[in-house]
Amino acid sequence: MSPQNYHYLLHNITDVTKKALFIAFIALTLLPLSARSETVTIDGLNYSVNVYSGRYKATVYGYTSSIASDLIIPESINYNGLKCSVSYISDSAFKNCSRLTSVTIPNSVTSIAYSTFEGCTALTSITIPNTVTSIGNSAFKGCSSLTEFTIPKSVTSIN
Repeated sequence: MSPQNYHYLLHNITDVTKKALFIAFIALTLLPLSARSETVTIDGLNYSVNVYSGRYKATVYGYTSSIASDLIIPESINYNGLKCSVSYISDSAFKNCSRLTSVTIPNSVTSIAYSTFEGCTALTSITIPNTVTSIGNSAFKGCSSLTEFTIPKSVTSIN
């Protein structure tokens, strides 16, 4: 290889290396702003805690055997010293939970997902706040003891 070719190759490698380092720097700088998720169980409820651009949100995604029969989902949870707003109840979160007799959903929740309470045969009462705008398909399917409840006017979508 001639000295000119070697110089050209070294110059291009240096440019590529500089670009790679710059991209790595940007990626590492933005990493704290990207979404990440951790799980925690509090009072019989399983939560997924997500961080989006420094804002902490919690999603109820399941339950344990110690869940209360008269469930009041909290407006927020304390996770590692941080207040996390409970904003969503995920797909099948309480599916076939035979212990539930009543549920109160907090004002912080905006959506009830697909099959959330499906098969909760002992459920007789549910309070849905006017902050909920959507209810997923089959959310209350098979809730044979739930004979009546009010869907707030805020709900614009029932899939």
